Amino acid sequence: MRGDYKNVHVHVFRALASAWQARTVPAAEAEALLAQARPCRDWLAARAADQPDNFLHLLRLVEAELAWSCGDMRAALAAFDA
Repeated sequence: MRGDYKNVHVHVFRALASAWQARTVPAAEAEALLAQARPCRDWLAARAADQPDNFLHLLRLVEAELAWSCGDMRAALAAFDA
């Protein structure tokens, strides 16, 4: 997938959907879902490094949801606050 702004929604929604689903399934399935979300998170991180005003808030949201899905409430709260 190309790395332009109109594709950002695909990455954000895919990462969020995987994180949300990971909270409701057994641990083995959750790890597979979180693995699907990581490339989306990495894509957002690369965009945020170049254009933080456009992408950093979306990256922080995805990071918060992923941390919450992993049970890391401290990291989730920090990312939600950021």
